[in-house]
Amino acid sequence: MEDKVPIIIYNNYGLFEISDKAREYLKMKGEYINRNNRKPKFENLNDYEYRWNKVLIEYLQTFKGRESDPDLKIKYIPKEYYDNHFYEIDEYDGLETLYLNETEYELFISKNKKENIINNIKETLYLDINDSEKISIIKKLI
Repeated sequence: MEDKVPIIIYNNYGLFEISDKAREYLKMKGEYINRNNRKPKFENLNDYEYRWNKVLIEYLQTFKGRESDPDLKIKYIPKEYYDNHFYEIDEYDGLETLYLNETEYELFISKNKKENIINNIKETLYLDINDSEKISIIKKLI
């Protein structure tokens, strides 16, 4: 199964906010956020890095459907999309939508395959074998 990375998306209009219950949970886990949405590590809840906060994700997963924050949704991005930033979060009046950039991803994969083939051909050319064996290996690579 493909690895996925969780991300928090705000699923309502207005400001990205969390409930008092979520604040208490975060505080209990050492992730204090006050009423002004301030905490030591991040400027505010709109900060990009906060979408990946493991404690908030844990809270949303634990209390899913039971008094959790209905405006916060966990979406999952394939790890390779996350690692190479092939996603975008579009926002309209606070309502956020996650888009995966599949075209860029496919181009990236295609380019990597070509680069791997070229590197393997170069390595094959330096092998201590006869030319017909090299040609046979290169044909298999292509």
